[in-house]
Amino acid sequence: MPLTLLMSGATAGDEVYSWGVLGNVVGVFSMWPLLKRDGLGVQYIAVLLLWCRLVGHDPFRVRSDAFVHLLSTAVHAAMFLLHFLEVVITPPQRYPDLFPVLNVLVSTPVFGLIWLWSIKRSIEVGWALGGLPGSGTEKQVKDADNTSIAGSTSNVLSATATGFRRGPGARAVSLGYESGKVVSGGYRDPRRRAVERLRESSIEMAK
Repeated sequence: MPLTLLMSGATAGDEVYSWGVLGNVVGVFSMWPLLKRDGLGVQYIAVLLLWCRLVGHDPFRVRSDAFVHLLSTAVHAAMFLLHFLEVVITPPQRYPDLFPVLNVLVSTPVFGLIWLWSIKRSIEVGWALGGLPGSGTEKQVKDADNTSIAGSTSNVLSATATGFRRGPGARAVSLGYESGKVVSGGYRDPRRRAVERLRESSIEMAK
């Protein structure tokens, strides 16, 4: 499921899309022995071809410009060959589970490669966003975030202090007293009233 979600933001032909399509196709192919036993062979072929059509994937297209495309071509060829052999050859009585074992031998390496690719992709995305742990890039990003947070906090404190400063001849009123009053707007919660008064004071200062 996460691999399929990654495909939603990818374009046809790029690395994420190719790994996602390969993982989904091999995932369905790995369930073929169970689907065959339940008599769902026609549904298996129909759903798989329809899904490839809907996402714009051509399993018969041969591409060699990237490792994932070479892997996809080899895996699709192995899948077609295995299905063909299963139709024309009857497994010997000594090895009744020959084709299910071959199915596992085709599917498992692909799942392992997808898992390794996902780790590599996570490291790349993490590095691009904030740098690796212990690197100078990560420290620079954290310092910038701390500076921004400190600046925002100072502005809020300054606005609060100025907003609640008494003018000449004004009567001092505590925030708790004001926040506990019921106003026409229906603010019966003192905390909500306090936040609203703080926001109004900040807006008046900005004007």
